[in-house]
Amino acid sequence: MRPIERYKIGEVVTLNDGTQVTVQEEYKPHRDAIPMLLSNFGPYCSYCEACMSNGLCLDVEHVLPKSLNDELKFKWNNFLLGCRICNGPGGKWKSAMPIATMHSPDKNNTFLSLEYREGGVVKVNSNLSIDAQQNAQALINYLQLNKSPKSSLIERDGRTQMRSEIWEIATDMLNDYNANDTACLKYLIQVAKARGGWSIWFTVFKGHDEVRKALINEFPGTAAQFFDASNHYEPIDRNPGLADPT
Repeated sequence: MRPIERYKIGEVVTLNDGTQVTVQEEYKPHRDAIPMLLSNFGPYCSYCEACMSNGLCLDVEHVLPKSLNDELKFKWNNFLLGCRICNGPGGKWKSAMPIATMHSPDKNNTFLSLEYREGGVVKVNSNLSIDAQQNAQALINYLQLNKSPKSSLIERDGRTQMRSEIWEIATDMLNDYNANDTACLKYLIQVAKARGGWSIWFTVFKGHDEVRKALINEFPGTAAQFFDASNHYEPIDRNPGLADPT
């Protein structure tokens, strides 16, 4: 899961339509924050990383549910972007409430938290400490990220299939890239941005520094400082010194 960084309150930014605005502490109603979030993070679900063209079908995602504190409903620092599955009945509404230490892409290096594999599999990074593994697993459980593609007769959860399809595309492009077709870098990034699934591309292109660098730079809001450019852009701790440094 791509670790991301919010615009700072009071920062003057340029929206996708060219308008210059100042980031506010609160947005009432909270959907007024959508243009700012799209400028900050791009048209991607902050959790499953699905690309939603022009931000269609993306909602303001409250990291801490507004039901816990009504004031959180309007706070910029509690906002991410969520698709209708991750932010709806197919995702967290049917799962347990979040625990305080649950990993989140705005607070943890969630690419370090999770592993992405062929077939749409996403799982906890087994190299983490026991505490960190539990906090990462809480994120998967909260969003039901590993839900079966046909888990409900009423609603089909396509996130696993989406990851599987992106993995196949990324692998095919890796084969082309390894065949010395490095001129395709620009096209590769265009495909990655159009399909989403940042973490899959970043996993598949492990060891290809120029691709990983481009993925970090071309996806808005990626927390670039938590990837070590001197070590093939491998993820590093976001919270060093804490019990769960991830």
